[in-house]
Formats: sequence, structure tokens, C-alpha cells
Amino acid sequence: MTASNRLFIVWACILSLISCTSMKPVPPEETNSKIQFKDRIIIYEKSGRIIDMKVVSVEQDRVTGSLVKDPLTSVTIPFADIEKVEVESIDGGMTTLAVLGGIVLLPFLLLGAMFGVMDSVDSH
Repeated sequence: MTASNRLFIVWACILSLISCTSMKPVPPEETNSKIQFKDRIIIYEKSGRIIDMKVVSVEQDRVTGSLVKDPLTSVTIPFADIEKVEVESIDGGMTTLAVLGGIVLLPFLLLGAMFGVMDSVDSH
């Protein structure tokens, strides 16, 4: 197996695992009940500001969290200021395909690594 084939298999595995999560919109009236501790959310405020954060607490009238890009920065947003919310969720179908793909690709990856090592051994 050539180096380019091995690189292709590695990138295919990485990309399949990345696609397991996606951002799902949450209806405004369900924002309080759908957001939970440690969720990654993107909030679109009515003012136009966009905030990417990890949830620390959800209260009756506001959500508090830390910015994804700067975890030491705390942000509190009243629900009244929110126009739209997206919550990161795990896509079960994509996760299943990634696991099955990994199970199918693993023997080929091991065989390729084994033959790659054998090709590099000088028999003279």
C-alpha cells in the first residue's frame, strides 16, 4: 500500500468522525427546556451579535456560559435578547456509519501497514 493510500484512509476516518456532530436549531419557545449544562450552543442575539459558548447554567430567564474561543470569559444572555439558538448534537446515523466504516477499514489499514513495513525491509 502506498503512502498516498494510507493517507487517504487516515483522512477518511478523521472526516467520518468529524461529521458525527452538527448544530441543530432550537425553536425560541423551547430554548429554556432544550439547553442543558455543558451543551455547546451558538446564540444569535436580536442585536446581531453571535456567541459560541459552552453552557454553565440555565435559569428561568437567562443562560450563562463560557466562550468556546476563550473559556475563561463568562457570558450571561437573557432569553429576551435571543433571536435564534443552535445546539450541538450527535447525529446517530453518522456516528453509526463512522463506527461501521472504522470496523470495515481497520483490517485494511492493518494489512496496509503490515505490507508497507514488509516493502521497506531490504531482503538483500
